[in-house]
Amino acid sequence: RALGLSGALSYTRPISKRSYLSWDYGLEIDNRQTARTTLERSDPGKPVYDKTVSALTNSFSYDVLINRMGMYYRYNKPKKLNFNIGAKAICTRMDQADLVRDTSRRYIYWNFAPQAGLNLQMKKNRNIWMNYNGQTQQPSIQQLQPIVDNTDPLNLYIGNPALKPSFNHNLWVNMGQFDFIEERGMWMSGGFNASQNAFSSRDVVDSIGRRVYQTVNVNGNYTYNLNGNYNFKIKKTPVTLGMSIGANGSNYINFINGLKNTTKTIGVSIEPN
Repeated sequence: RALGLSGALSYTRPISKRSYLSWDYGLEIDNRQTARTTLERSDPGKPVYDKTVSALTNSFSYDVLINRMGMYYRYNKPKKLNFNIGAKAICTRMDQADLVRDTSRRYIYWNFAPQAGLNLQMKKNRNIWMNYNGQTQQPSIQQLQPIVDNTDPLNLYIGNPALKPSFNHNLWVNMGQFDFIEERGMWMSGGFNASQNAFSSRDVVDSIGRRVYQTVNVNGNYTYNLNGNYNFKIKKTPVTLGMSIGANGSNYINFINGLKNTTKTIGVSIEPN
C-alpha cells in the first residue's frame, strides 16, 4: 500500500536583458507499507500451513519526507549563446518501522545536485552543445529491509539497512557542422556516466548451491560512448558518401564469495553510410 502527496513552487526574475535567476522548491510526502507472511506446517502429517515462520515474516511502514530547494542562472543571446548553471539541495528523511519486532530506524540523506548547460552557435552552421547534471538515486524499500526474501529458495535476497544513496554524474557533448554550399557535414557526440556509491551486488554461493545476495555500495562503475559521422556529396552527381565511427565501454564492480569482481567492456564500430 502506498499513499503520496507532492507539490512544487517556482519563481523566475530577470536580472538583465538576457539573463535570469530562478528559484524552486518542492515537497514530497510518501507513506508505504509492505508485509510478507511465511507459513509452515505445525504438524508435518497434515496439509495445513498454520504456523508463522518468524524469521521470514515481516511488516514494515515507511514515512518519507523529501524537501528540494534549487537556484539557477540562465543567459540567452538568440542565435548565439544559451548558458545555464544551477544546483539543487535535496533533504530526504525516511522513518522505517518494523511492526512485527516493534523497532524503528530513521535515515536522513542530504544531497547536492548540480547542473550546467551550454549551447553555442558558431559561424558556418556550426554549433557546440554540452550538458551536465548530477542525480541522486535513493535505495528502495526492499533494498533496505534487513529480512530474508525466500520467494525463490535457490536465490535468497537480504536487504541492507546500511545502504547509502547513489549519486550519478552525467555529461553529454555534441558538436556539428554543415556546409550547405559544399553539401558536406560532420558531427561528433560523446557521453559519460559515473556513479558514486553505485548500487551493486554481493553474492555468496553456499555449499548446497544456493545464492544469497545483497545490494551494496561500490565506487568505480562508469559507462561512456563516442560517436562521429562525416558525409559529403560528390560534385556534379546525386551521390552522397559518408562514414560513421563509434566506441563505447563500461566498468562494473561486484562481489562474489567475498572477492571483488570487475567487468570491463569495450566496443568499436566503423560503418559506411
